[in-house]
Amino acid sequence: YLIIHRFGNLKPGENIILILISSKHRKPSFKFAEELIDWLKIKVTFWKKENFSENSEWVNQKESDKQIVGV
Repeated sequence: YLIIHRFGNLKPGENIILILISSKHRKPSFKFAEELIDWLKIKVTFWKKENFSENSEWVNQKESDKQIVGV
């Protein structure tokens, strides 16, 4: 697999992550990608910051996301 995660100032709607996965069957690839995104939502803090014209704020983690990752 290959993961590329952009950082810095991005405009709304811009792609932030690219995940490339190779496997013999597609279901394990889809499952891995889904679990990886869930993990990133909890563990990678820069994923959660939103910048506005006047200020910025950190987005709170959802309890449902924490339960998926086991935090």
